[in-house]
Amino acid sequence: NFIQCIERENRGVSAARNLGIRAAKGEFIQFVDSDDFLLPDACERLVGAIEKYDASVVIAGFHILKTGEERQPLPGVYAGGKEFFRHLDDYYDYQKNCMNTPWNKLYRHKDLTAVFPEDLSLGEDLLFNLQVLAGEHTIAVIPDIVYDYNNVNDTSLAYRYRENGFEIETMIHQKMMEMANLFGVYNTEVLYKNYLYGWKVKVTALAHRSGKSCVQCSKIIRNWMKYPAMQDMIEQYHPTSKADKMLFYMIRKGLGGMAYWYYRTFW
Repeated sequence: NFIQCIERENRGVSAARNLGIRAAKGEFIQFVDSDDFLLPDACERLVGAIEKYDASVVIAGFHILKTGEERQPLPGVYAGGKEFFRHLDDYYDYQKNCMNTPWNKLYRHKDLTAVFPEDLSLGEDLLFNLQVLAGEHTIAVIPDIVYDYNNVNDTSLAYRYRENGFEIETMIHQKMMEMANLFGVYNTEVLYKNYLYGWKVKVTALAHRSGKSCVQCSKIIRNWMKYPAMQDMIEQYHPTSKADKMLFYMIRKGLGGMAYWYYRTFW
C-alpha cells in the first residue's frame, strides 16, 4: 500500500523525478539512484534531523564506494538561503561537495516547489537544489553518513564527453556567481576553484573520449579559453599549485595544443 510503481517511456532522469514528485503523497521526498545504496538507518537519521530542526531540507554525508572516501559535511542549521550561502566554502568545494546531488538529502514535501530542468543531462541536480536552498525555509546539515555512492566506472555520465558539456559547466558557474552576488557572498574563491576543476574534467573527456583529432581538440580548447567566464576566472582567482599556475599561463596565451597534450598525457 505504500509503494506505487510508475512505468513510462524514457524521457530522462529529471522527467522521472518530476513525475515522482507530482505523484508522491508522503510528508517527505527522497531520491535514490539505481546503482547506489541507502544505509540501514538512513531514513531514521534524516527524518529525525528534519523534524528536530523543523527544516525544509536536511543535507547529510555519504560514502564513495570506489575510493572509500567519506564526505561528512560540517553540521549546521541555517535560517534560509542568505545564511546558508555564506558558508559555501564548507559545502560546495568539489573535494567535499555535498550540495549538488539530491540523494544525500531529505526534502519536506509541502515546502518543495523546485523542479528538475528536463532539458539538461548535466548539472540538473545542482540547479534543482539551488531552487531549494535559495528559499527562506530552514536548512539543516548533519555529518551522518547515510548513503553509499557507487560511481562504478569512468564511462558514467559525469565523465562522458558531451559537445555542450563545457557550455553547461559555464552556465552553472555563472548561476552560482549570481547566487553569491544575490546573497552578498564576497569570497567567491570556491566558485572559481570548482569552475577550474570542471574545465579540467571537460578537457580530459575531450582529449580521451571524444574521438576527435589533436588539431580538432586544440581548436575547441582554444575556444573554451576565450570564454568571458574563463577570462574573469584568470583575473580574479589566484591558484597556488604549480600545475594550476602553468595552466593559467596556457589560458592567457591561448595554448590549446599544449593544454591538450598535458591532459592527454597526465590526466
